[in-house]
Amino acid sequence: METKTETKSKIDVSTQTVISTDNLADKLEQEKRAMIFRLTGDVEIKMNKGGRACTNTMFGKSRKIVEYCVIGGFTYETVVNNARIKEAVTRIMDNLDNDVVLAKLLEDFTKADIQDVASTETEKFVAMPHGFASPVNNSKYILAYTKDDVQDLERKYIKLLVLSAKTVRKYNSETGQDLSDTELEIIKQYTPTKKTEGGRQGLDNPKIYRNIKLENVIAYKHGKDDYKVVTTAVKGDTETPVSAVGV
Repeated sequence: METKTETKSKIDVSTQTVISTDNLADKLEQEKRAMIFRLTGDVEIKMNKGGRACTNTMFGKSRKIVEYCVIGGFTYETVVNNARIKEAVTRIMDNLDNDVVLAKLLEDFTKADIQDVASTETEKFVAMPHGFASPVNNSKYILAYTKDDVQDLERKYIKLLVLSAKTVRKYNSETGQDLSDTELEIIKQYTPTKKTEGGRQGLDNPKIYRNIKLENVIAYKHGKDDYKVVTTAVKGDTETPVSAVGV
């Protein structure tokens, strides 16, 4: 049988505390500060279904386990605008060695002075409004699907800035088995061309912004908090009210 070897996760699940999806949402909803943390997601592999006839036999049953290092609690516009200023300062500093006139003009400028100039001259980025979701109780982390100004609190997302993402497994959700080489080849045929990230940001190194479905999160780690995330409360879930666990 054909198999595809994936990068193995280094997470030790035996040390994790179990937490429900709802309780993780409540925990992050109350968080006020920005922070770096790790998430593991079990997400569907994006691909075309092959027209009306749905010729893609792997559509709807191909998933992957992805380990993310992310920032949460950020303001998107602020992150992009700060990055624009930083890149502008870098360009000015790089040009000093090649532009005698510019170097003469700026010889009495400190780096802070140059940063002030770059901040003034750099066009400000304005983020587009969320088309499908809005913050829950003004949360910096948790969004809910929204239509006609009504939030569906059963469909929540975590707002994230992705620093890194590593796929550690790809599998068939019907069989539970790792995807074979044949299955991976089918997926490749129906995978859409990847679009350039952050085209509106005007950055050499765009910021990768994601809204990840909360129901797809299976692990969360920040400091001493190391959780296995489950969508249904189970016995032994120390972070879920007893009334939700049952007897």
